[in-house]
Amino acid sequence: MSTYSRAKTKIDQSFPDAQFRVDNYHFWRKDRNAHGGGIVMYIRSDLPCDRKQNMECEIIESIAAELVVNGKKWLISGMYRPQTISDNDFINDFTKTHDKISVKYDNMIFLGDLNYNLLSIDKCTPLSTVCDICGIENIVKGATCFTKDAKPSLNDVILTNKKNMLQNTTNFNCGLSDVHNIIAVQLKSDVPSIKKPLKKYRSYKQLDEEKFLHDLEQANLTTIVDNVENVNEAYDIFNTN
Repeated sequence: MSTYSRAKTKIDQSFPDAQFRVDNYHFWRKDRNAHGGGIVMYIRSDLPCDRKQNMECEIIESIAAELVVNGKKWLISGMYRPQTISDNDFINDFTKTHDKISVKYDNMIFLGDLNYNLLSIDKCTPLSTVCDICGIENIVKGATCFTKDAKPSLNDVILTNKKNMLQNTTNFNCGLSDVHNIIAVQLKSDVPSIKKPLKKYRSYKQLDEEKFLHDLEQANLTTIVDNVENVNEAYDIFNTN
């Protein structure tokens, strides 16, 4: 997996980054509060990428990042539209953001839960309008959201202007959400395999206890996390030193 975006994280500043970081991945977050909303994005750290906050929406919750694959720049935007955002505000915010993106990027993907059911014509007019204006289309097929009190709906979308450069769109339940499926797509490009970091281990069969204790003293671990009361914050500092 090269890129992963998740909406409705329901976290705030009381949750440190260390709880969500994954080895060999860049991690970005945009919180609302611990009761709703929020979004995170992961991109493999060995791929050329950078977060582009100036390409993010003003009202729609989003994280935008530039990703370079085989010399081609892509703008990837993970999105979430709360139902409290009006249809007009959604259309205006999305199209305004798209206009900024299209000036600098030829290839773009918008993905996430926009709370418009594409399986019902009368419930997806704003999203259909946006797609017509921006020249993008959804490539996810079938229902993605399953609740007890409503019919299955297609609320989670992958919108792109380069459908012919994408393949293997998937829509499946993996247990990460109680009602939403995971949606995914693959670029028609050769993404390099992730390089596994070299790890060094001590041989317990030939362990020199005195040398081991000396190395621990030289590491000066107490000063690294000095005056840090939160164990998660201490762990985060330890990993970055």
